[in-house]
Amino acid sequence: MPIVSELLEELSSFELSLLLLTSKLNDAGVRAREGSPPESSLGDALTFLTEWFASLSKRTHQLAESFPSLAMRAIVTAHDIRHLLNEVQMQLDTAAENSAHFEAAVVLLGKIARLRHRDLQIFPDLEAVRLNAQRLSEGAASTNMSPG
Repeated sequence: MPIVSELLEELSSFELSLLLLTSKLNDAGVRAREGSPPESSLGDALTFLTEWFASLSKRTHQLAESFPSLAMRAIVTAHDIRHLLNEVQMQLDTAAENSAHFEAAVVLLGKIARLRHRDLQIFPDLEAVRLNAQRLSEGAASTNMSPG
């Protein structure tokens, strides 16, 4: 399902952005110890990443809700999102495999039905053959009894 790969790609971008922000926060900590003021954009970046994480969490939960077998659990870290998305992908893969098996079974049943139909044409129903033989015997017997 494309949505799972899209969310996983977005999660990777989020994690990269989080690493960059962590590096900037470390630099800001060093500058603060040296007496320099922190960058004003750090707060905005932190807010942006917090909202991004909330959005990723929400969309992952919404996707997972379509699979009753997946237990709903709290998402606390990016690892939780990745784990849940991997479980969704496994469910999708299993569903695809089951669908392929079902389609193969339908094809096989069609072949069996065609073989059965052919067998009935080649080997008629034994009861019908017996009834036809009985009628022919009765017809032949009635013909032999007629005055000649």
